[in-house]
Amino acid sequence: MEGVGPASEAKAVSLSSRDTVKRFDTHQRVQHLVMMTTFIVLLATGMPMKFSGWATSQWWIGFWGGVENTRTVHRVAGWTMLADCVYHLFYIAYGTFVARKPFPVQMIPTIKDLFDFLQEIRYYLGLTKERPRYGRFNWREKFDYFAIFWGMPVFAVSGLIMMYPVFFTYFLPGWIVPAALVAHGDEAILAAAWIALVHLFFNHAAPGIFPFNTSVFTGKVPTERYRKEHPIEFEKRYGAAPAATPAAAEGGLAAGAGGEGVAESPVEGMGAGEGGGGKAPATAAGRSGANGALKWFRELFSDLLIASGASIVLFSVAVVILILVTAVPAGNPYIGFFTFILLPSLAVTGGIVFLFGVLIGKRKERGGSARQQPTDNNGNRDDRGGP
Repeated sequence: MEGVGPASEAKAVSLSSRDTVKRFDTHQRVQHLVMMTTFIVLLATGMPMKFSGWATSQWWIGFWGGVENTRTVHRVAGWTMLADCVYHLFYIAYGTFVARKPFPVQMIPTIKDLFDFLQEIRYYLGLTKERPRYGRFNWREKFDYFAIFWGMPVFAVSGLIMMYPVFFTYFLPGWIVPAALVAHGDEAILAAAWIALVHLFFNHAAPGIFPFNTSVFTGKVPTERYRKEHPIEFEKRYGAAPAATPAAAEGGLAAGAGGEGVAESPVEGMGAGEGGGGKAPATAAGRSGANGALKWFRELFSDLLIASGASIVLFSVAVVILILVTAVPAGNPYIGFFTFILLPSLAVTGGIVFLFGVLIGKRKERGGSARQQPTDNNGNRDDRGGP
């Protein structure tokens, strides 16, 4: 959801001095933070109870002080998430009927989203050279958003049935309790898989956003990225921006809100921020396609810090998955320590090393760009001097 005012307020403004555009307001960022935090807590406390026979689960439950404490934390997090969702419904109702903001209505899927989906598939298969033009929300963002509307009822209803089985079995058959247990756990696995494999990729790991999307905390996205990914909405809010160069138009992947920081001019491509790779637009164009992807990976892991950090993270995750998949029998007190304390700490350390290497690389790229001589509009070196 976006923190944009009524449509009557949208007007063309000068963006020559703007680095970013506001996309999420404070209410939306707080709601997302509460949802993200409670989801993590629910997974950390619910999965060990679902797979209670695993040695790692038994150690983790013991770390929380027993199954009763784990269940209490799980329920508090569940009630908090439910309250966040109820607040969001009131927030949407107020924005639609009182403040009359356009974004709640624009989040509703339309037939255009189906055609946009088909157009994007054709684009990535090389069947067309034109990407779909999106408004305020693309089809992925809408699908991601409405997934909560069928996931939360399953979580809430099944969770309440398990919390108050005696009450519900007064007027429902007894099999409703084990059915709720299965539905609750399987929906949690589905949600976790979606978040890990789809949501995190398109919002944090996609080209042009990697390694992290800061808009979840700042509410701002790079101006150029917003213009390329949501051109219809951008033109409504700010008027038609000057056309970007063909090289700049090729960069990036339309995948939701980006991070902060971009070149001052909205047509200069993604310069020195998290929305881009710190390269000139021509470099971004050179990375498109299969050969460009290989070049991007080679450049990314050419730095020792980046390669080391990524290796540490991958190693830690692989070992944790191996332990969980093999389901080591109970009785080894060290399995839980490795799974929930040591290896996650090692992964976080590797992530910090990786991000540190990326930041150093971006600083070097900015320094190298600053030392280059200016070029004219055609990309040729300008030897006339000047600042």
